[in-house]
Amino acid sequence: MLQQVDSRGGINKIGSPVQILTNGPGDGPYVEAPAINRFPDGTYVLFYSPNCFATPDYAVAYATAKSIAGPYTRQGALFKTGDYGLVAPGGLDVAVNGNHAVFHANYGTGRAMYTALLSIANDKISATFGT
Repeated sequence: MLQQVDSRGGINKIGSPVQILTNGPGDGPYVEAPAINRFPDGTYVLFYSPNCFATPDYAVAYATAKSIAGPYTRQGALFKTGDYGLVAPGGLDVAVNGNHAVFHANYGTGRAMYTALLSIANDKISATFGT
């Protein structure tokens, strides 16, 4: 759901919430960790994590729109188990500058924070990891 709030503290709601994404067939019971970013080309990208972080089905997926309120078109997974050696990546957020991302994934017996640089072309996001 997307809800506008006032600029004086962000507490008071303005208008009604707008549903921008619902669970799809492959999402399992959860769609969590939403984060919206506007890329320089004007595309809004909604990052989210389907499924549960305790399973290998957890991932970072994304949907794109030309307006913050949508409609959003699912584009698939940005990171999933097996990509770049990651296991259960999720919870991605983007820094204010618009291209530095942080997310978590399994590491040993716990979870660790990872970073990547993002870019967009034709509504498709690509990620680059530092060396």
